[in-house]
Amino acid sequence: MAGFSAFDELWAGIIENIELDIVGQTLKMVIKVVESSQANTRVLECRGLSEFRYHNSMQGPWKYAELTELHASWTEPSGIRLDFVLWSEDAAIMAVTDSILLDEKTISPY
Repeated sequence: MAGFSAFDELWAGIIENIELDIVGQTLKMVIKVVESSQANTRVLECRGLSEFRYHNSMQGPWKYAELTELHASWTEPSGIRLDFVLWSEDAAIMAVTDSILLDEKTISPY
């Protein structure tokens, strides 16, 4: 298990796809990250999703969506809260989930 610092490498990544499965209570994001001229595809999956919010006050449509920041915090008794900033505070996603996987590896606050 890795701590929430594992999310740092996703900052400034490009969100290529988002899948929200209400029935399965999952959220899956495919994020392209470029580091040292090397593009890597990362998959972030939230399981046991209990809350999901999206807000945007920026003019669109956009050519792409940048994951400018990602913050995670432990919230009792809900689980893990993720705050995704897209470009600026004017566009964001918030999710509360039981567990998180990054490239199929469990991410934990511990």
